[in-house]
Amino acid sequence: MTESSQQLYDLVRNGKHQEALLFSEQEYDKDSKNINRIVDYVNLLIEFKLFEKAEEVISNSPFSPKDNQNIFFLYNDLYTRWPNIKKLNELREKNFPGLFEEGQNVTDISSDDDELRPNKRYFKNQLLELLKYLLDSYPEYQKMLKKVYNLIKNNRLEDGYYILKEFALSTDKKDLGYFVLAELSLVDKNFKTAKKRYRKLEEKFEPQWIIYNRLGDIELAQGNEQKAESYYLKAIGMNPEDFDTNLDLIRTYTLKGDIKKATIQYKKAVSKFGEGKVKFILPHIKKTSRSKYKGTIINGLVWHENGGNILPIEILSTPSEESEIHPSGNLGITLLDSIHLAFGVARKSVLCQKNSKELNKVIQINIPESIIYKDGASAGLAFVVGIMAEFVSKKIPADSAFTGELSLEGRILPIGGLKEKLTAAYINGINTVYIPKDNFPELYQLQNRVKSALTIRLVGHYENVIEDMWKI
Repeated sequence: MTESSQQLYDLVRNGKHQEALLFSEQEYDKDSKNINRIVDYVNLLIEFKLFEKAEEVISNSPFSPKDNQNIFFLYNDLYTRWPNIKKLNELREKNFPGLFEEGQNVTDISSDDDELRPNKRYFKNQLLELLKYLLDSYPEYQKMLKKVYNLIKNNRLEDGYYILKEFALSTDKKDLGYFVLAELSLVDKNFKTAKKRYRKLEEKFEPQWIIYNRLGDIELAQGNEQKAESYYLKAIGMNPEDFDTNLDLIRTYTLKGDIKKATIQYKKAVSKFGEGKVKFILPHIKKTSRSKYKGTIINGLVWHENGGNILPIEILSTPSEESEIHPSGNLGITLLDSIHLAFGVARKSVLCQKNSKELNKVIQINIPESIIYKDGASAGLAFVVGIMAEFVSKKIPADSAFTGELSLEGRILPIGGLKEKLTAAYINGINTVYIPKDNFPELYQLQNRVKSALTIRLVGHYENVIEDMWKI
């Protein structure tokens, strides 16, 4: 056993799973062609349910499932745990036909794979389409661009991205180089850097519409449909013939729940591009029109003995003659007290701004996965912000997370397990984290790769979050 393998084994054996994942990520970055480091990293990614990332790492490896048994079983474990029945059956039939019989009569009728919000696969495919455009627009770079296109298309992503980055840093066409760097940040889901780069190119890069298209993608990926809509409309105003922007606008209206606009835009796209190219999105529009859930989902951060985790909290309000709060889930007394406290603080705050009759709502709060017992006061900030979102009809960015104990005055008090919670935020692709100001000294315990990937906001009072997110 190598020294790094022994260190990883010791971390896992001692229950330090988050540290093990970060360590395996660092070791993989040092040598992404080493089969042992690939196996170690992917196994931990699967344990953390980071399935898309695990698939990306395996597909980037120089090994095939037919030639390398380790790769086959990584894919097999991945598609079993995901689960992705179609890919699992294809993998087994292609590499070992007739060997596996179980699962052949299982049909997946769920729609989990039909994701409208941009994700890493979406940005990769978008980059491929961009490379086609650049091939036509910059024939002097044709050889390099063709090579990058083929590398990315064949899932040799790291090699392709490396060549693109070298080109971006060395080309004398500075705006083009800066745009390519923005695209690479977008593919890496580093939205903060990507947004900053695209905004610097406004009014400078041609074609301008593509800048607004990308800014719309970032907002849509972060759950900001209103901002995404405004950017996409700008892009369409400049280039009404772009298929992707028309489709992006349909996605935005669908995710926003504006079925009327989604249907109108869908009909426009059908008349412009043909039904065959856009009909796949129609079931999503119909599904959204049937959906009754119009509430809020906010990410809390929790600590447990083996590390930290994301805690998605569902909040739904309905009009009523009296204001009530109804929590559900496998919840402890301290957590229930925190919910009731947050409800009282949020309602009192909004009463100062709005007519009291408008606040007669029943608030339903659900914390899923009732099989797991949950307790503690550190989700108070998430509860009060989520309830406020329902009262004032505001959106919470999907890539943000919250931790902090709430006081009766609305102050945000320090919590435990900050290192583990922020590591969980990093692992799960969270961009912005709101934490108690008094926990600031503990940030020095965080690894640099975790800190550099997160935008951390220090909070003294929950109203700091309200002002920061909604400017109210």
